[in-house]
Amino acid sequence: MQSKREATPLTVEMEPDAQQGTSSSSKGKRRVGLFSLLRYKWGESLLRTVVGELCNICLRIAAILAEPILKYGPAIPDDPRQDGQMPFHQACIYGLSCSEDIRQLSRKHRWMGPLDQQLAAEAHQLGAAWALRTLDSCRESDDKEPVQNSCDPPKSHV
Repeated sequence: MQSKREATPLTVEMEPDAQQGTSSSSKGKRRVGLFSLLRYKWGESLLRTVVGELCNICLRIAAILAEPILKYGPAIPDDPRQDGQMPFHQACIYGLSCSEDIRQLSRKHRWMGPLDQQLAAEAHQLGAAWALRTLDSCRESDDKEPVQNSCDPPKSHV
């Protein structure tokens, strides 16, 4: 017969086999440290979310104070590529589109502040730059190869 050891405050002994009526010596005992258990619970807790947001408040205030222009709203980029080659009318259309998209996001998510709006403007710019790069690469591959490229929709075989 095997004697049970007492659990220390830092160790919890679990015997899943004892609940099923099988011998615990066949599979052995599992030890789960108290800190591992707390770390697992912490990862899924509401308290972790609240503590994280409270820590972020200080960083958000510091970022707003570092960029005083944010009190007037997000800085809308005028050229997604940042190379100054976009014609003026297209830059205006892009700026209006970006501004309207941020306005719609702000209406949908009432908690959005100036930092969130600035991040949305930067994400809009990065998405537009990616779209233009993809479009350019599709045009270049169309010039080089007459076969179907990855930018074209798949052709149906009837």
